[in-house]
Amino acid sequence: MPSGELARRRKLLHDIDVSILGRRWQIEWPGAPAVARLVARLALATARVQTPAEISIVLASNHRIRRLNAKHRGVDRPTNVLAFPLCRRRPGAQPTIGGAGIDHLGDVVIAYETVVREAARQGKSRRDHFSHLVAHGVLHLLGYDHTAERSAKTMERLEVKLLKKLRIKNPYRPVLRPVRRAG
Repeated sequence: MPSGELARRRKLLHDIDVSILGRRWQIEWPGAPAVARLVARLALATARVQTPAEISIVLASNHRIRRLNAKHRGVDRPTNVLAFPLCRRRPGAQPTIGGAGIDHLGDVVIAYETVVREAARQGKSRRDHFSHLVAHGVLHLLGYDHTAERSAKTMERLEVKLLKKLRIKNPYRPVLRPVRRAG
């Protein structure tokens, strides 16, 4: 039986490694690694990845992600999430199985302080915003992008579908705030 068929017959075993390189993650949200693993596996399932895959998720500080952003993107400021795919992929293409029977897709790095600040500013829970960023980063590893309108719509559709499974509202729909009337 081919190894791909064997993987489909039993539940796919994706290896999601989570490293904590920011102290605030450990102190203020020790449950974040479990959420990251859950969302990453769900992202792989939603994108219909049918071969075993490995992803590294790094929970970092604003300082660390700022250095990475400056070095790799030439932008000297922190950002919420960075994705470092191991190789270029066509969106929707299945990862190839390497010699060890698993494909390392790459690394996703998320900054704690930016997640917390953006969630508060957008009126979302920290967990919901973090879940969206994990999904977003994993989809980048799978070749999805948002540089052109068509590819952005495809990526957003997958994110919304995944987040709906977690009972998280569409992050691309504007939040309407009640209007206060004088008098």
